[in-house]
Amino acid sequence: MFLETEVVEQYLSFQKAFGGPSGLLTTGRLVVGFQLLPRLALTLGPALNLWVPLSSDAKLTTLLPGLKLGSADDAPQLIPGVAIGVQL
Repeated sequence: MFLETEVVEQYLSFQKAFGGPSGLLTTGRLVVGFQLLPRLALTLGPALNLWVPLSSDAKLTTLLPGLKLGSADDAPQLIPGVAIGVQL
């Protein structure tokens, strides 16, 4: 059994590569891993996402409700999530 943390920053562009609405998605994860075989592990844990739109028309659709950090249409959002994975 092991514990891992991870922070990932992604640039997302919709519709046209680097020309459509875009934003930054930062994801933080804290996962617990279970070693099943010498080179195979399963991981599971909570994640927290921060969506920062770079244009007012960059809308992100999520399955879980988030918390908007401001009243503007293009305000950043905090969105909870779950991280499930397989490590080889």
